[in-house]
Amino acid sequence: MKLKATLSDRGLRVLEKGFLPTFEKFGKSLQLLLDPQGAYLCQTEQDTDGLLLSARVAAAVLFEPGSFHIESRCDNKIAFALDTALLLRVLHAAAANDASSLEMRLTMRACSSSMSGAVSSGSEQTSQRPVLSFAWQGYDMSMVQDLPITRPYPASQVEQLVSLRDLNSLCPFYLDIQPEMPRFQHLAERLKGLAAELHVSTTRHGKAYMSAHVPGLGLGSETGALQVLPVSMAVPSARASSRQTDPAERLAAAEATGHAAGACTLAKHLSRALLASQFTGPAQLLLGIAGDGGFVHLLCIYSDPESSAGYDDSMSLSFKLPVRSDG
Repeated sequence: MKLKATLSDRGLRVLEKGFLPTFEKFGKSLQLLLDPQGAYLCQTEQDTDGLLLSARVAAAVLFEPGSFHIESRCDNKIAFALDTALLLRVLHAAAANDASSLEMRLTMRACSSSMSGAVSSGSEQTSQRPVLSFAWQGYDMSMVQDLPITRPYPASQVEQLVSLRDLNSLCPFYLDIQPEMPRFQHLAERLKGLAAELHVSTTRHGKAYMSAHVPGLGLGSETGALQVLPVSMAVPSARASSRQTDPAERLAAAEATGHAAGACTLAKHLSRALLASQFTGPAQLLLGIAGDGGFVHLLCIYSDPESSAGYDDSMSLSFKLPVRSDG
C-alpha cells in the first residue's frame, strides 16, 4: 500500500478555507477515500448528529501534476478516518508559513506502550501505527508533522464508501436558492426558534416554501422566481385567480398537479447546513426533495470561468438531511 502526493496551492486553499471548516462544524471524525481520480470526504449519520455530508475533489485540483501516486490491493483505493481538527491544524500551519510545498504520504510510525501488568517494571512493547506524514518548507523553516489516522480500511469498508460515493440519489428537480440565501438563512433561524421541525417544499414553478407549526400557531413563507434545474423540469406558473392569492393555496395547487415536493426535517439541521454551505463560496446552492420524500438535499455547485458551461465539475459539496414524520 502506497500513498504519496504534493498538495497544490489550490488544493490547500480548497481544503483549508472551505471543505474542512465545513466538516468541522458537523463532527469530529472525517472519513477519507482516495483513488487515482481524487478524494471523497464523508461524514455519515454516525459521524454527525444525523445528516450525511460529503465532498468530492478531483486529483487535478488537489495535487501538483505528476505528484500523486497511490497503490493498494483494493483497486488502488485507500480509505481511513481521521480527526478533522487535527488535519485542519496542519494545513493552517503550512498556509500561515507560506509553505512552498506540502508533501503528504502514508507511512507507519513505531510507538511504544507499556505491557499489561508490567507497568511498574518499565517493560514496553513497540507497535506500528499508521499516520499521514506532512512535510513542508516555508521561507525560513521546514516542518514534518504526523497526523494519526485509523488503520486503512479493509476491502469491505472501502467498497462501502465507494458505494456511498457512487450512489445516484439526485432529486427529480432542484431550485437554486443561492441568490436568496440571506432570506433563507433568516427564515430558518426565525422558524427554528418557533419549532424543532420545519416543513420544506419546492415546486416546478420555481417557488420554495418553509413553514413551522406548533399547537395554535403556524408560520410560513414563500420565495419565488427561483431557477428550476434541470431546466426541462420547469413549469410556467398558472395565472393566479382571485381565489388563489394565498401562498398556501398556490402550494396546494402545485401539489394537486404533481408539480411540488415536500418533506419535514429538523430545523437545526437545515439552519446549520444553510450556514455551512456558504463557507465554500458556491455559485449555486441547489435545494431538492428526494422523489420518495426520503431526504432534503442541498448541493453546492462552483463556478469555473474557463469552462464552456461556466461551472466546475471537479468538486462538489452535498448535504443530505434526514426527514421526519409529518405525524
